[in-house]
Amino acid sequence: MNYREAVDFVHAAGWTKIHLGLERIAELSRRIGNPEKDLKFIHITGTNGKGSTSAFLTAILMAEGYRVGAFTSPDLMSLNERMAIDGTPIADEDFAEIASAVAREAREMENQPSSFELLTAIALEYFRREECDVVVLEVGLGGDLDATNIVMPLVSVITGIAHDHMHILGKSLAEIATTKCGIIKSGRPVVFGGEARKVLPIISEFAMRNGSELFVGNYAEIKDQKSDLFGSRFDYKSWENVGISLLGLYQPKNAVVALETVEVLNKYGLKVSERAVYEGLLKAKWAGRFEIISKEPLIIYDGGHNEQGVRACMESVRHLFPGRKVNVLTGILANKDRGEIIRQVGEMAERIFTVRASGDERAYDSGVYAEEYLRAGYAAESCRGVKNGMEKAIRAAQENGLPILVVGSLHLYLEVIDFLTIK
Repeated sequence: MNYREAVDFVHAAGWTKIHLGLERIAELSRRIGNPEKDLKFIHITGTNGKGSTSAFLTAILMAEGYRVGAFTSPDLMSLNERMAIDGTPIADEDFAEIASAVAREAREMENQPSSFELLTAIALEYFRREECDVVVLEVGLGGDLDATNIVMPLVSVITGIAHDHMHILGKSLAEIATTKCGIIKSGRPVVFGGEARKVLPIISEFAMRNGSELFVGNYAEIKDQKSDLFGSRFDYKSWENVGISLLGLYQPKNAVVALETVEVLNKYGLKVSERAVYEGLLKAKWAGRFEIISKEPLIIYDGGHNEQGVRACMESVRHLFPGRKVNVLTGILANKDRGEIIRQVGEMAERIFTVRASGDERAYDSGVYAEEYLRAGYAAESCRGVKNGMEKAIRAAQENGLPILVVGSLHLYLEVIDFLTIK
């Protein structure tokens, strides 16, 4: 297969059908020689913050001089982004070659793997071939039955627990926490970010049952935080004047999870220096999370796509633009609980432009979404796609002098960036 054929093969396996379970990925991995057995992992799950925490840890380990693989999702521009080494996505030719080898084995399987399972296998084989020292491995969905859960990690990380994907993971925080605790492995330490502390007894029970030492972040110990449009500085426990470039009032919390994880790695034998921590945290980049994508007009993109994520985004907006509102372009997936999202967005929005990501069958109808905002008393209008929505948002910004916030599904990112590039 060439690169285009390889990408088509992965997509054809299916994204919308959720194949939770380890039987297929275990068989596929066995068929390609169990690459996960030759690698060291930091395994990360959580409702929000997985990507940013992964970015922080990847940058820290790179600063220490390790060769670092990173498996993340979703992709914003191309599938290649999901598997990177030292911050560089897999090359097209490498993706095609490894995907071809994986495809030969997958086609022999009676129970065909899903798109995500194929990508997981491709990534694991890529990291093995490139002899990565450590892999930062992000869960796709949930934990216990996610395709990434065939690995034995150095440390398991649960960034936080909140309501999302309830139709799959469970209706309550307790059920969601139980699912995510599935990545805790016997005798291996676990870090919990500390959000939703009511589920801490559940995580503690899982850790105790597995003989896993538990480390818990304490966001109350974040002191002297100063956040602006250039990033944040803060103190945490013995760490003083920590600087990060990722924007958003919530990013110090994700940095804290990374700091706690570094402490665990040092305790369990993977050495990371203080210099590498400070350098890595400051250098870390993560697209689509409170990212400034245009300075004139000022446009910020944030992939907050559930209640907790949107609330955190709006807290950052209030902090950075006190006493002001913003123009909002937004679109979400149809399976999201929209009530609290609509209230959070509506309270901070001068005008709202709803859009539907093109080519995504899971995207929510923009017309219905706009009507829901209108019924709640907010000024909203539906747009004919992202291009039309961006044009209207920019005109509004020129008229009222307010920034533009693009918030919601990360599946909007490529279309927004394409519009700005062409414009």
